[in-house]
Amino acid sequence: MARAINDTRDKCRAMTNLIRYLPTPQQNEVVQEILKAVRQIGDVDARIQGLINVAPYLKEKELDIILDEALRLAKSMEGEFSFWMPDATRTEVLAMLSQSDSTFLLSTLQEISRPILRAQQNIPIAPTIIRWAEIAAQAEAGTEAVAYWLDEKIGRLVDAGDTGLALAWINTATTLLPILQGELAMSVLLGQRRVEMAYRQVQDQRHLQYFLQRTEQIDIFFKNLIVSAQTTHLIQESPWAVHYIGIGGIGKTTLLRYITAKLTQDKIPVSRIDFDYLNPDYPSRRPGQLLIELAKELQSYSKSSQHEVSLRSFQQQVVHFHEVLIPIRVQIDNFLPG
Repeated sequence: MARAINDTRDKCRAMTNLIRYLPTPQQNEVVQEILKAVRQIGDVDARIQGLINVAPYLKEKELDIILDEALRLAKSMEGEFSFWMPDATRTEVLAMLSQSDSTFLLSTLQEISRPILRAQQNIPIAPTIIRWAEIAAQAEAGTEAVAYWLDEKIGRLVDAGDTGLALAWINTATTLLPILQGELAMSVLLGQRRVEMAYRQVQDQRHLQYFLQRTEQIDIFFKNLIVSAQTTHLIQESPWAVHYIGIGGIGKTTLLRYITAKLTQDKIPVSRIDFDYLNPDYPSRRPGQLLIELAKELQSYSKSSQHEVSLRSFQQQVVHFHEVLIPIRVQIDNFLPG
């Protein structure tokens, strides 16, 4: 049985829930009616919520206007307020703020994270929330500082063998990517790679337990190396390469596991990339990812801060290169069939 809805807020909620079921030509008319009703709501919290609820059904130009209106209302309020935002709208709002008002996002992270970190001394807080707050608190020094801090954190955990906790920090950092993009995205990818490398080393040791050495296959590689007994530096007479070719299952991967493990024991810098674990966006969307992975594996052999500066500079250039490629890839994807 139908009944009249007299409360303006209830009316707005009901009409918003019905929009998705209406034909497209009628949606715009209903959206305008909802906006008119929302602006009549006296409670500012409820008015902001009403604007946010209808945002997914607005066109781009009108969406910007409504989000600006909601933001002005939020800034005009005294004290604290809260509202729920649909996932689709949240993504658009964060993208808009990242481009137009990133300082607002960074300052908001500080306002949220500091009370959480203080409160943990007195009340139990979920570890995931604490990790989020610790990462967010680093944003005060900028996104580059967050990325550097996360790199250091993941590195210490992996070196200590605590890959489970390292992965937990990476997953938490991922939730902040819509706000802290750029270098943090690269740090998350490299952190995932570092954890994968740790897992791979454990797997290598297990696979090599029953490895049958064939000296002719191993010697052909090591005879191309001249290693000084006094230093850990690799001396090469000239560039060279060895290719191992054979049918699947003959032992090529196990042989390379042995060689790389031997090089590591001899303190020789080695970088090994397993394409089974490389980010699937390579090479179409992240053509520089392979070089990043190779460089990151070599980072543990760094002997000076200049190496770290050079690697970080290279990462920044690759991040910028990938960002430039995004609109190009979108055009290509739209052009290709299927």
